Amino acid sequence: MYETGRGVPKNYAEAMHWYRRGAARGNAYSMTRIGAFYEHGEGVPRNYAKALQWYRKAAAAGSHAAMKLISHLYAKGLGVPKDPALAKKWLERAGH
Repeated sequence: MYETGRGVPKNYAEAMHWYRRGAARGNAYSMTRIGAFYEHGEGVPRNYAKALQWYRKAAAAGSHAAMKLISHLYAKGLGVPKDPALAKKWLERAGH
């Protein structure tokens, strides 16, 4: 709710706080959202390396969305060398 401002004022710092709590409990969705905050620079400085770290944690926890986002980073060369083959591998792993 804090991320989108639904019912409360939008507050990325508060959203990050709750996502970190979820991530600490192994919640893959929370890990994916933390990665997205870093990828897009929402409430934190944009940092593709940290985004990739969080996406990898989420992928290891079973998040297909995170696998697709890892594919996107490799396809576009965002924080990693552009690698279409690796992007395809991650996209296939995500089930696409």
